[in-house]
Amino acid sequence: MQVRIYQLSKLPTQSGPTSKLWTVDFSCEEKKNRFIDTTLGWTGTTNPYASTKIYFKNKLSAIKFCLNNYLNYELITPKRRKLIVKSYTENFK
Repeated sequence: MQVRIYQLSKLPTQSGPTSKLWTVDFSCEEKKNRFIDTTLGWTGTTNPYASTKIYFKNKLSAIKFCLNNYLNYELITPKRRKLIVKSYTENFK
């Protein structure tokens, strides 16, 4: 089973620091295994873990979880913004 390991990015409405939790997401194979029920027209999937996400405190524990459970993982490293620290008076120069 293929999973993704990533760190959640900061939301646009969030003014503080971003979350430090790492996520193991099982839904990366979900599009291949979808089907439409002919009776009701509902969309389903053959993967029972499609909506499952597991959160870890650090990247190494997420990788260790995948290795212990024989999961193939894709590690997505977060892109960090370089903060430019300015004082309030620099807005008016």
